Amino acid sequence: MIAKRHCPVCNSTHTRRVFALDPGLAGSMVIPDNPGQSLKISKEIESLWQSDHCEFYSCSQCRYGFAWPYTAGNMEIYSALYYRAFSFPSDKWEYDRAIEIISHADLRADSALLEIGAGNGSFLEKVSPLIQDRNRIHSTEYSGPGVEEIQRKGFKCYSKSISQLAEGDLPRFDVICMFQVLEHMDDLDLVFQSLGKLGNRGSNLIVAVPNGTLRRFYDRMGVHLDVPPIHVGRFTPETFQWLGKKHGWNVAGTSIEPQKYLFKVKKFVFDRYWRLRFSRRTEQSGQKLIVYFFRYLLVILLSIRYMPVLIYLLLPGTGTSLLVHLQRLNEPR
Repeated sequence: MIAKRHCPVCNSTHTRRVFALDPGLAGSMVIPDNPGQSLKISKEIESLWQSDHCEFYSCSQCRYGFAWPYTAGNMEIYSALYYRAFSFPSDKWEYDRAIEIISHADLRADSALLEIGAGNGSFLEKVSPLIQDRNRIHSTEYSGPGVEEIQRKGFKCYSKSISQLAEGDLPRFDVICMFQVLEHMDDLDLVFQSLGKLGNRGSNLIVAVPNGTLRRFYDRMGVHLDVPPIHVGRFTPETFQWLGKKHGWNVAGTSIEPQKYLFKVKKFVFDRYWRLRFSRRTEQSGQKLIVYFFRYLLVILLSIRYMPVLIYLLLPGTGTSLLVHLQRLNEPR
């Protein structure tokens, strides 16, 4: 009998196991194109879990998905993951949506902004004209090259956790942004308690995460994109409603990334394609005719195999990312 797990967000036991994986499978899913590096990260994952397997659960009450062991990846795992130079995207849909929200916020001349996990500072550059005092723009980033680039662009950057920031002497922030960061974090109670300490009454918290509703559907098709310990949490709008009520934040609005249908189909099918061992061998062939023949043959076969997914992607609300805007109006309960 599979044990019930308490949901880390709402504490409900109305949870079900979605899938399970061992460290070897987790390593191959995270790094499918490099067996040597995959083995290295698998060993790090097994050490972190202190177990030969991990399970992923879904809560029917708040619709949060979570790994068990509920333990986020450490620096050793991320160092193994980013064994190649990692390029940060210079632009994202959520950047533009966040700037739209911030531009309508009632900011003062001394308003301060914090971005958690700022990459190389691309968003900071885009949003800086909305903050009157550039010295009141702060950020965090663990990547060494990312920190250097952010500081080169003239922004303050710290290699610290949210809880470490909250215990420091930084200003209270009127805007806090997190883009594709929260799903990597465990202990959400500590995260949101720290965010409460960092924000003012009325602060704007803007969070972008993978679209959990879409990924729940993928799970039913046997496609698991949230691989622990890289992604230890999966979010839906309902999850943020629960977190907001629990920690004194009001959900002011949610948005799903608008994407064209053909883009969504191509993204999904080619993601499946590149995870096939045979396709990776085929792409290494020096014969272009062979490469093209097998590439498009496999794409056709994958499209047939995952036809329910391709039909589902016709529906609205099936974009890749979910953005949530929260405002801190009350003291945490």
